[in-house]
Amino acid sequence: MDARYEGEVALAWNLAADPADTGAWREYLAALDLLLRLEDRLARQASDARAVLTTKEMADRLGISVKTLLARKKRGHVRPAVAHGKAFGWRVEDAFR
Repeated sequence: MDARYEGEVALAWNLAADPADTGAWREYLAALDLLLRLEDRLARQASDARAVLTTKEMADRLGISVKTLLARKKRGHVRPAVAHGKAFGWRVEDAFR
């Protein structure tokens, strides 16, 4: 059996063997709570990754100056996600590629 599922199988076995075992139910509910919080956190991170940043925000995320980011854009090393004339925006997900 895959080691990732051993704990889940053991917990399910405990719940099936003795449904009145409050300790097993507490453990099950704690695991469920953790999974729900993790799902929420991942959803927020995915939403943040699609957000459009200003040039200053993107430079801050990358740990470089605005001038350096614009120089890299001019050399073609990076591209803004959204461009409209002289205005443009950056995506968080592009910052870490």
